[in-house]
Parts: sequence; C-alpha cells; structure tokens
Amino acid sequence: MNFTIKTIGCKVNTYESNKIRDDLIKSGFNYIDVDKKDEYKNLDFYIVNTCSVTSIADKKSRQMLHLAKKYNPDVKVIAIGCLVDSCDSLDGVDYKFSNSEKLNLPTFLSSIADNDVAPSAINDRVSTTTVRTFIKIQDGCDEYCTYCLIPYLRGHIKSREEDDIIEDIKGYIKKGTKEIVLTGIHLSSYGLDRKKMSYESDNAINESRKNILSLTKKIADLKVLVDGVEKEILRIRFGSLEPRIIDERFLETLKNDMNNKFCPNFCLSLQSGSDKILKLMNRHYTTEDFENACKLIRKYMPDATITTDIIVGFPGETEEDFNESLSFVKKIRFYNPNVFPYSRRAGTKAASFDGQLTNSEKHERTVAMIKECDEISRELEKELMGGKVAACDIDKSIVKNVKVGNIIDDVLIEEIVENEDGSFAVGYTKNYIRKKIKI
Repeated sequence: MNFTIKTIGCKVNTYESNKIRDDLIKSGFNYIDVDKKDEYKNLDFYIVNTCSVTSIADKKSRQMLHLAKKYNPDVKVIAIGCLVDSCDSLDGVDYKFSNSEKLNLPTFLSSIADNDVAPSAINDRVSTTTVRTFIKIQDGCDEYCTYCLIPYLRGHIKSREEDDIIEDIKGYIKKGTKEIVLTGIHLSSYGLDRKKMSYESDNAINESRKNILSLTKKIADLKVLVDGVEKEILRIRFGSLEPRIIDERFLETLKNDMNNKFCPNFCLSLQSGSDKILKLMNRHYTTEDFENACKLIRKYMPDATITTDIIVGFPGETEEDFNESLSFVKKIRFYNPNVFPYSRRAGTKAASFDGQLTNSEKHERTVAMIKECDEISRELEKELMGGKVAACDIDKSIVKNVKVGNIIDDVLIEEIVENEDGSFAVGYTKNYIRKKIKI
C-alpha cells in the first residue's frame, strides 16, 4: 500500500516524520514523494504532521489536510501532531494521532492495512539517504512563555537516553548521513527530567550543559563499520538553544574537543530585543544576557553565524519598543533570522493581554524587521564568504567526480543542479551559508 507524509513546522516534526516514514517502509509500505496532482491517485494513506505554533501554521496544516481528497476521494487522510492536540474536531480527516501517539502510527496502519508486501530493508524500498539528518534528543517544554501553546501540546520535558540516540545515529551513518543536527522542543533542557529538574532550577543550566556536551562528544567520536570501511559523522550542529546555556567552558569544549566537527552556527532564541517585552513574554533572560552570549560565541568562533527567532507586534509593544528591538537586531547582526508577526493563540496568557496590535500594525513592523535582517544577512555573506555566495568556479580537477555528500571548499554538497548556466554542486558551509559551486 502507498503512503506519503507531509510535514509542517519545526525540526522535531521533521525528525518524527522521517522516523514514521522509515518504520512504515520497514513494515512493507511503499513511500511516494507526492508532488504533482496526478500522483495523489496512487495513494492509500495521506499523512500530515501538523503544526499549531501560530495561526498561520494552523491554517497551513488545515489546508494541507484537505488537499489529497481533492484529487483522490478514496485516500485515507491522517492528521498527526500539534493541531490534533490543539483542536477538538478536524473535518475530512479519517484518523487522528496526538503528539504522544504519533509514533504508534506505523503499528496501527500495519494492523488495518491489507498489505501483501513482505517487510524489507529500507534501502531496498526507497533511498532515504540524506546528507543532513535531524535527530530529536528531547521533547516537551516547561518554560511556559506567555505566547506559546507548545508546553500544553507537547507536555513536560522528556529526554532520550544517550545509547538510544547513538544507535539511531549509527543507522543514519550507514545510510550515508554526513551531518547531524541535534533538535528538541527545548533543547537546552536535555537530560534535566532524569534528575527531576526544570531549566529554572538551581544548577540546572550547568547540568544541561554537561549532558549536551557529553552526547555531542560521543557523536563526534562515533565510528561505524560499513562494508568494511569506517564511516563517521563529519559535522554536528545544534537546533535552537537558550542563550543562558552559552558560557566560556561550553564554547571552549565545542571548539577544541569535538574533532573539528562542530559547526560554528548557532540559533539562539531571542523573540524580542526589548527587555520590557521579554518580561511580558516570560522569557528568563535580558538583552544584556543575550548580547553577552553572542560576544562569547564570536570570541571563540569569529566566523560563526548566529540566527534567531523574532516575534514582532507582541501585545503592548509600542513603537518605541519595536525600535528598541530593531536596534538590538542591528547590534547583534543575525544571519537569516526567522521573523514572525505575533499570533494570538487561545489558551495562552498573552491572548488576554491588553494592547493587542492590529494586523496592519503587525504587518508593517514585520516588513520593516525583515528588510533590516535581509540587509544584514547579505552583508554577512560578503564578509564571511568574500562575495562568493551566489556561485563560484572551482578547479575542475578538484571536482571531477563530485557527488552528493562530498565536501568541497567547505561546502557539504546536498544536491547537483543543472540549468542553462551549467552544472552546480549546491550545499552549505560549516557556518550554514548556502553556496553554489559551478562544476
């Protein structure tokens, strides 16, 4: 039986979708990467891993759920994830699985499917090789930011055991993965649940630093025998981190003790460059804390890029607050940050705050913030890459047999693209700047 799975939202959702896909393939299902209208007619199951973090993500999830039956009325539509947790009913959906249930989906489908195909190895069914793979090491969050539904949808922090994560990564190394991105809903809380600590507990940040560094070191040292050849992960990145986890020892260890595999690219969650708004958001740091973390990163890794998430138009944000946030963004010089207008979510504290902005006010400020961030990002690309971001020629003798997974001129090649201008190897540098190399 044929299925596809579509993903909306965070890197954790991407990890979970990939796991469900691989488990279904192991059980004998056939994966189809549906892209065109006529491909939907071949589907038996259409799975959407939904997101509900903003009203836009909510709307996009609903639209995607309704898409398949337009082209195939007989397909079974399955909604999984945050939208299932956040609403009581979903029209046009045959089966629903919450976040706590979603990884049981392969077992459920196997039990209801008339599947004559014998279970087989993943690589016999479909190529799942990807040079960069997201690995979920943690789920849940206990921070309860006033704008955020996620703690209610995903629950308290839950960390995977190191041995389980390492076994997961070994499997991906065998499939050809070269780069690992460690992700979580609140990645900086990794391992705290095992000691019944929250991130705001005494000494919790030191504990989570120790846990993250221990896991990262094991990944950096990991070697797997594949067809008689030792293979290893070449690059390690983190998903979004809390700025307070950054200190000198943390950065020193990442720089010096990871076999040169840690990538100088950080995502530190900011949300606002105004201390007043950070307090209203229930963020547990100040702009001074955040700036100090960024200074430390650039002290130890001068070529590091720092990205972030920024919410514009939070309730009570005045023009002065917004300009303060804009000035802070200019000072830090983020690379390609994610900028969102505030999304009012029922069930969060901020939904009842006074001073809700109009959509036009939020839109105007979002456009201004994105424009500034785009200008800064292009400046950083020129500074860090010497103006060679769009495309550059490389000596043909170096790239005679270029393949996906090769590293050329600090670029981990993720795809080969051909167009009227020639052939290009496309990928990302260690500091996560996308680059095309003409081959």
